[in-house]
Order: sequence, then C-alpha cells, then structure tokens
Amino acid sequence: MGHWGVGYKGERGGGFPSEFGNGLARYSLTQQLQTMSQTGSDQSTSLSSDAPFYESYSSSDAETWVREKGAEKMTTRGHCLCKRTGWEYDGEPAWACYCHCDDCRRNCSAPVVAWLGVPLKTFAWTGHTPKTLESSKGVFRHFCATCGTPMGFEAKHYQGGMHLYAASMEKPEEFEPAFHVNYQSKLSWLDMNDDLPKYEGTLFQADKNLSDYTA
Repeated sequence: MGHWGVGYKGERGGGFPSEFGNGLARYSLTQQLQTMSQTGSDQSTSLSSDAPFYESYSSSDAETWVREKGAEKMTTRGHCLCKRTGWEYDGEPAWACYCHCDDCRRNCSAPVVAWLGVPLKTFAWTGHTPKTLESSKGVFRHFCATCGTPMGFEAKHYQGGMHLYAASMEKPEEFEPAFHVNYQSKLSWLDMNDDLPKYEGTLFQADKNLSDYTA
C-alpha cells in the first residue's frame, strides 16, 4: 500500500460489508483526509471520532481491500490496559528498537520507549477503535479511548507502516530490540549497558530498510 492508513477487524457493527466475512478491511487514511479537504470537513474532529473510519465513509470514498489470514503465518497480538482496544499483525516486524526522543517519552511518561514497526498490509486493530491525536503535522498517535493507553503511531514520512509499543504486546518478554534511535536525547540518569547499535538520529539515520511498508 502506498498510503499510510488504518486497518480494522470486523468485530463491530456499523455497515461492515457482509462479503468481508472474517477478513480484515483497511482504508487509506490519506485518501480520507483528501476527501475531507475537498468537502471542507474538520480534520482534527474527524480523526478523533469514536466511529471507525469505515463507518464514516462509503466504499466510493475510500480505498478498501481484504486480507486473507494464512494459517502458515505467525500472528502477534497486543492490547491496552483495559483490553478494550487491541491489535494484531502477521509475520515478522520490519524492525524493533528503543527510542529516546522527548516526544515519545512524554507520550508514554516513560524514560525510554520500545517500538516495533510492521507493514500496514499485515496489521489490523481489534476490539474498539482507538482514538487518534495529530500530535504534530502529519504525525498521528493512537490510544485507547477508554483507558488512554498509547497503542500506535503513524506518520506521513513513514508511509505504509504502523509503529507499535512493545510493552503493549501480549507477550512483551518476546520483544527483541535491535538498536537505539535518537540516542543523543537519552536521559543522563538512564543506565542502559547493552551492546546494540546507537544512532543519533531517527529510523532514516539508522538506515533501516522500510521497503516492506509499501511493497
């Protein structure tokens, strides 16, 4: 998929087409924003709506497709504190790391944040749809509407990918970080004595291959 967007598993009502069955539907958030711009809709209000994106837009307004879940693929799942909002993806993550930037720390009230990135084509939300905050232009942070747990991150500069918090995994002990990013912002009192590569910049400076996002 060439656009960043959101996936949603069909567990709630509200117009989910019956022909989708138990598959996963995904809509291009970029295309929805373009539709809202053309119609003069307020972007921030629409993104924070309780209604799933597929409830807000007809099939003529959004790009849709179904992903068949193959039994041969490993599925990883996660959920928020109250377990009302969850996520799942098939296969392996594209990358896994620690981030030391101030935005991520403050979003989680944590000294460092552990992340994994997955292609949107393998990802879907489960349970209740998360709320979304545009924390800066083109950057969208998803969180549980009930308990407030941070759940995911999308950005225009990481098109086609969903970034997930490793601590929200059902089995966070299975997380295997491979490197650090934004290491220049590490808090001086945080002691992390690992031998992982430490990059001063973002994922782009870490030279990670994000081709799986849009392949």
